[in-house]
Amino acid sequence: MENIRRKLLKNALVMTLNEKDEILENCDLLIEDDLISEVGRGLNPQPGDQVIDCTGKLVMPGLVNAHLHSQENLFKGYLDNLPLEIWMLYTYPPLAYGPISHRLIYLRTMLGAIGMLKSGVTSVQDDFHEIPFATLEGESAAIQAYVDAGLRANVSMTETTKHLCDMIPYLREIFPKEVQDSIPNSRGSDEIYHTQEEIIQAWNGKEDVKIVVSTGAPQRCDIAHLQRMFRLAEQYDLPYHIHICETRAQRVTGHEFYGSTIAQFAESVGILAPRTTIAHNIWVDEKDLEVYARTGINAVHNTVSNLK
Repeated sequence: MENIRRKLLKNALVMTLNEKDEILENCDLLIEDDLISEVGRGLNPQPGDQVIDCTGKLVMPGLVNAHLHSQENLFKGYLDNLPLEIWMLYTYPPLAYGPISHRLIYLRTMLGAIGMLKSGVTSVQDDFHEIPFATLEGESAAIQAYVDAGLRANVSMTETTKHLCDMIPYLREIFPKEVQDSIPNSRGSDEIYHTQEEIIQAWNGKEDVKIVVSTGAPQRCDIAHLQRMFRLAEQYDLPYHIHICETRAQRVTGHEFYGSTIAQFAESVGILAPRTTIAHNIWVDEKDLEVYARTGINAVHNTVSNLK
């Protein structure tokens, strides 16, 4: 496809999001080499310019999807109306699909990328999970889809160290032993750390990609691993991505496991800081909010997921 150096958008409604939050009607934008070089009215095209009539169209900065699991792009309409903890039994080990080919990882990620671009999303944080364990090849397939689609992507590798029955209170008491024994164990911290570092070195800072360190959620990993991965994020100056209290069951989990909320526990083990991004955060109290303010974390609100 011919690379057009200059594009002129004509007669747009422009949402600037500048300091004055100006909205400009019947406005033109000149784009040169993928950068906006001029904004105004009555801009005239030059020979060779691509002119796009934006009458009745809104032009605005791209949206950011700050929390996504691309492995769930194929789950739409699947196992609807189940609580998260039960839903995860069917979508992740032990009753999970997979493993799947790297080609299908690429295609499902591309499917999601296309949907985001059609909705105005130009940047995404993908908390990527591969079954049964993360690999450089699997994560590379997902990242390559974003590169090919032209999305800016922060991609993390979600993997936990605890057995499923130790992530949720009372499962050891409820599940028959034969069921517990049939559920595969997680990998050790050393293997997870090695794969994560391999992915960082292969992709971080290349194309429009940043690698993010993820530990899923505090209750799903042992303390040493949570802290080790946080130090890895510090070493490479990367974001650290976790989930906290997206369900009522997780509100109970904190008190059962730690005698405090999960947010307060996370602060006590030193994994909350300005580099930390926490998804969901809907079952929190005033003390949790004080923790977040004190540590300077970034909270991500997941409108559709939280509503569900």
